[in-house]
Amino acid sequence: MKILAIIGSPKTNGNTYRTVNQIERELNEKNDERTFWTALLTAAIDQISMEKKQW
Repeated sequence: MKILAIIGSPKTNGNTYRTVNQIERELNEKNDERTFWTALLTAAIDQISMEKKQW
């Protein structure tokens, strides 16, 4: 299973960031076959913009 968490807060000490990291750790402990990515919303928007330019 592949999981992508897109969060809007770039603060590494913010609640959203800590929550996503906790979920990632717990999922990794339960099943090693899961792949988990965390992307900051600003980075995701930049990536989408770059992909649209390539169309």
